Amino acid sequence: ENNQTFITIADTGIGIPEETQNRIFDPFFTTKGVQSTGLGMSISYGIISRHKGTILVDSTEGKGTIFTINLPFSDTKTKNEIELEQCHQEQKKAKILVIEDEKEVRQLLHDILMSGGHEVEVASNGKEGLRLFQAKEFDLVFTDLGMPEISGWQVAETIKGINKTIPVAVITGWNVELEESEMKEKGVNLIAHKPFEVNKIFELVQEGMAL
Repeated sequence: ENNQTFITIADTGIGIPEETQNRIFDPFFTTKGVQSTGLGMSISYGIISRHKGTILVDSTEGKGTIFTINLPFSDTKTKNEIELEQCHQEQKKAKILVIEDEKEVRQLLHDILMSGGHEVEVASNGKEGLRLFQAKEFDLVFTDLGMPEISGWQVAETIKGINKTIPVAVITGWNVELEESEMKEKGVNLIAHKPFEVNKIFELVQEGMAL
């Protein structure tokens, strides 16, 4: 309709309370407790928005929910898309290792970095990540800070023990404030705060490549 595609997904379930509808696309917001990361809807929202589309929710408690996705057709690239491509082409490309135990966060960071033209390998825990690091060459490592068994601090220290020139960025949703001397002692060069901002991640990569 009018050079736009509309996709409607509806159910006849219990519906969504109004206060939840207002936050449903917020990163890390969830009503499911600790078993959920709260990233599914925000990732969907981000993908649709990057394609110049919209996603709307209409729900009545006790009757059901309707999601409407609107995606425009496009034959030509916008000025912003061309400028973004040129910016990506000018930036240094890196081989990056992402170590993150939460699948959705791992996939999100992988997709962001890939969209910037970087080569990305992922690992779901510290042990797997260190094995990959020893088997392949990387320019930069992103590692989650709070992982079971092997923490991000331990990953950073081990990587620096293998190759002290490789920049390490820790991923954290906590309000981490570290002095430069403390970061150096732990083998950490950069901090990637959750929720991620695409441009901030790209800037972090370039900062790491310049070290």
